[in-house]
Amino acid sequence: MMDKYYIGEIDANTVPTKRKYVPPQLQFLVPLLILGLAFAVRTYTKKE
Repeated sequence: MMDKYYIGEIDANTVPTKRKYVPPQLQFLVPLLILGLAFAVRTYTKKE
């Protein structure tokens, strides 16, 4: 059925290997820093 679209075999050496995605550390640290800063500002302004 798809014979007219067949162009050849797939060479396994040319297919890139799957790599596991490792997110950068800043993706975790920056939101936690912002959240901590927000709570610090909230508690500091609440006391006054």
